[in-house]
Amino acid sequence: MKALEKYTSAAMSDRVLLLIFLFLASCSIIGASYVGINGAMPWRQADTYSQLLGFLGYKNLRPLDNFERITVVYDIPIYQYVVAKLSLIVRGDVLVVVRYFNLACWGVILLAGSKILRMLGARNQMYFLMLFTASPLVSHYFSTPLPDTLATAFSIMAVALMLENERTWMQCFLACTLILLAALIKSPIPFVFVFLYFAIDVFGNCRHLKGFLSIANLIFYSIALLGAAAAEIIRKNILSVDVKGFAQDPSWYFGTFALRRSIDFWMVFWSRLGESFPFKIIFYALVVCIVLYLLLLRKRGVAAMVPMLLAVLAGWLVFANVYFIHDYYQIPVSIVFFMACALAMDGIATAINSKIAKSTRKGAFSLPPMFPQLVVIGITTVMMIYGRSIGDRKTEGIYDSIAYAMRDVKQFVWVEPDYTGPTMGGYVKTPYIRMDQEVLDAECSKVLKSNEAVVVNGWSACLQEHKAEASTYIEDAGLQVYINRYRHRDKYFQYYVERAATMVPLIDSVYKVYLFPDEMVYIKKNCKAVDTVKRFFLHFYKKTASSVLDFNFFDKGAMVGDACVTVRVFEKWQIKDAYSISTGQFNVKGGVAGDRIWQAEVPVR
Repeated sequence: MKALEKYTSAAMSDRVLLLIFLFLASCSIIGASYVGINGAMPWRQADTYSQLLGFLGYKNLRPLDNFERITVVYDIPIYQYVVAKLSLIVRGDVLVVVRYFNLACWGVILLAGSKILRMLGARNQMYFLMLFTASPLVSHYFSTPLPDTLATAFSIMAVALMLENERTWMQCFLACTLILLAALIKSPIPFVFVFLYFAIDVFGNCRHLKGFLSIANLIFYSIALLGAAAAEIIRKNILSVDVKGFAQDPSWYFGTFALRRSIDFWMVFWSRLGESFPFKIIFYALVVCIVLYLLLLRKRGVAAMVPMLLAVLAGWLVFANVYFIHDYYQIPVSIVFFMACALAMDGIATAINSKIAKSTRKGAFSLPPMFPQLVVIGITTVMMIYGRSIGDRKTEGIYDSIAYAMRDVKQFVWVEPDYTGPTMGGYVKTPYIRMDQEVLDAECSKVLKSNEAVVVNGWSACLQEHKAEASTYIEDAGLQVYINRYRHRDKYFQYYVERAATMVPLIDSVYKVYLFPDEMVYIKKNCKAVDTVKRFFLHFYKKTASSVLDFNFFDKGAMVGDACVTVRVFEKWQIKDAYSISTGQFNVKGGVAGDRIWQAEVPVR
């Protein structure tokens, strides 16, 4: 016992505590580095993931595309751009970089939140560190690709700077810059923190603030509003839409008065606050703590607590619809609520310690200063391990197998009975086109030949019938995967055409350029324009990903030079069609007649 008292005779500094909780958070956030999108809201994660890959030019994705190659701009992609460029700099997988970047945002929020609590009169910030670190909501969404993390970090840091005792104009400028960026990324997030600052200024006991109508404050509020307006204007221009001045129906953001009056809305509000904690019993206990704090400290407690409770309510009441539908929108209000709970815990603990100090006789036993800190760290660890989780940290699954099998597939066909958004593309890291089951069954052979891969959510007789023709076929976990064995056609054509001039002739007058199970391609020996031949292959096989050749897209004079190409298509080892291609206008003749060769003759200029 003496050894313990000696070790805990002095409390840990705030810096040491922050480092310990940062380590605990890293176990959760960085521990998910090699897990793909998972858990709650996978479609939103998939949208962000596709834009991250788009900034990297992965599989021909564009920066603002989702995995369905549809332009979506739910937020200005500042987060996506920064993380993508960081992954290029460090040469790491983009999802791994996401976790490290989010951990940095987590650290900023921890520092800024602790600083705000000190300004509101809290003596110990370890309770906020505990609640924030152990929260399943924070643990999950800070382990996923989500721009909300950066917007939250910018917003809370801006408020911390504006609350400084001896605030300088440089700090005001930095705060305005951060709140502007946060509003551009996602305006509902900075709204909560701007309202928190406003409420502290009006109702709080921070005497150093100069009033909500001071020049610095008016500039701060105006910049936040400007950022939100600019974000909507940018989104409207990109999407070419205008719905009552917004990029989408404003009722999607704000909801209706009927929604706010409904019992369901307030039941969801209460439930979501509770779900921010690892155990519901902790939430109920902390609500009691807040009530006791207000009764115990009265006027001083009200001045410190009311601004945070008002900010929580403001987020839900203003952006009622999105808060009601999606749980990740409540990240900022949950953080503010954690701060309110931490303030209450600190106030009650301080009052209890004060009474113990007065009633304890000299020489009587008292707890060492570090002991409560060690208890809080231990409780946090237990809650992180055994508490509620909304993520999935499994490293083995069907999606990982499909993603690996399709690592060189640029696009696949996705067949599903019910629309699930772009989620499947995020699971397998590949863009796709959607197709109905009826279309696949009606045009089975054509679909399989003309696409690199087909994935069915359910079961299709089409894929089952042709599985012997696939390079990879998977049927597991309610999914069917068919990968076309001829998907590398473009790459091999380009390789062989570049080497055509040095190939040994198959016969005296012909070079064999390419051999495929159902196709043969030749270039005549006397055709020296290799670049022209190469253009033919790239042009033709990018437009026709099928062994059924179609020359309808060639215009008059599309080929230049004296290139001479012959393509023969085989079916069951019998010559099905033969085409001779050269410069000039294409005059294709021929067809299929058993095993006879039908010529497609092209006049040579």
